[in-house]
This record gives sequence, C-alpha cells and structure tokens, in this order.
Amino acid sequence: MAISATFQLILLCLLHVTGVSSLDSCLKEKRLPIEFNQINGLWNVKAIASRDTLKFLTEMHYSYAKISLTEKNGTITKFFNPIESMFPEPENFQRVHDEKETLTYRRVEQKELGLMTIFQVHPDELIMSYQSEGIVKSSVLYVRSSAHTESELEDFQEWMRCKGLTYYKEFNNTVDYAQKCYGLLEEKHLAAENKENFTSWHLVAKSSSSMDQHYNVRILYTARLEISKEEDKYTLREIITA
Repeated sequence: MAISATFQLILLCLLHVTGVSSLDSCLKEKRLPIEFNQINGLWNVKAIASRDTLKFLTEMHYSYAKISLTEKNGTITKFFNPIESMFPEPENFQRVHDEKETLTYRRVEQKELGLMTIFQVHPDELIMSYQSEGIVKSSVLYVRSSAHTESELEDFQEWMRCKGLTYYKEFNNTVDYAQKCYGLLEEKHLAAENKENFTSWHLVAKSSSSMDQHYNVRILYTARLEISKEEDKYTLREIITA
C-alpha cells in the first residue's frame, strides 16, 4: 500500500507540472484592463493562426480592420488585399454578458458561428479569437502600426501553440495599411459620379500584388473601367481592347 500511495503521489506531481501549469499558461495570459477607447479604431493584421487550413490566406497580402465596440454591441469592418468587396459591410456583434473580465461577443446575424473574444496584451497589440463549442478555432494578431518587436510575435506564437492552432501566416507589413488606405474606397467618392447609376473611366494605370495575366501581354491596348449601380449593388467591368 505504501508503494502504491507513493506512486500515486508522484503521478499527481507529474500531472501538476506537465498538465496544470501548461493549462495555467493559457488561462492566465497577460491582459490589459478593458478600455474601449484603447481598443476602438483602425488595426493592421500582423499574423493569423488557425486550427484548420485556410486557403484564402495564400492569396492574402495584407488585411486591416476598423473596430468599434461598446458594453452591449459592436461592429467590425474587415478589409483584405486582394479586394473581396468594393464596399465591405460591417459585421454586427452583441456582447455576451455572462462572462466576466472579458470582451466576448456573438454575431448577430449568424449566432451558430460561435463567439469572438478580444483582449490586449499591449496598448498597440490586440488579439481576436474565434471559438466554437469552447474550442478556439482561429486567432488574429492586430497591431497599430508596422513597427513592432519580435517578442509580440513570439508571444502570439506561444498563444497559438497553447490553443492547438497549427496553421500560421505572418504578414510582412512595411506600410500601416489601415491608416494609409482606410477611407480611400468609400461610396461617397462614387456618389457624385453616379447620378445616373452609371459611370465610365479610362484606365491609366494598374497596380497589383500578384501576377495579372491580362496585363502581362506585350501589345498595345486601351482599357476602361465601367461601374454601374442597381439598387445597393455595384457592378464593375474592366474592358480591354487590344
């Protein structure tokens, strides 16, 4: 009996060292007090971690978001390169009030997609995690600007490993896209030109982060961009004439 009791004691000690301490490192991560003025605003995406492979990450070159949260609800508008939508619509969230000392929200339109939790480890760093059935499915590291330290990435990588997120992409942001790009493509810029719900421009120049087969041709061509509007939907056509 003495040997059995000793063995059980050793086993409990091992479980405490290998299991509980590891779990505590996940649960007791450093967090700043919740201040909405500190959280709300424009954020650049620095890294994304996911439990499952995300195919769209291979095509994404940068991303940023405008975050606006309150005690009861919030909206988040996300922007991506390549552009997925001319005018991205904000996602609406409702605060989950049964959790203390955390910022946890649920999508208003699609409640079955789980919860979103936000916390800060530094005034210029923000982590947004999406979870379903108590399991974190993905996390995003947002930063205020392109200037950052290696320690913030190391801490985020440790966080993703602790949560079992195996897929990871880091963005080499040399520009503060959120601060430089936000507001350049908004509907108000097109409203004056769309008095008759149609407008056309000659294409002078084009820039892309990836290869564009239509412009990798050694011929003379002219092109124009047509934008038409029907109710609240816009249609864009790029017409090339060789």
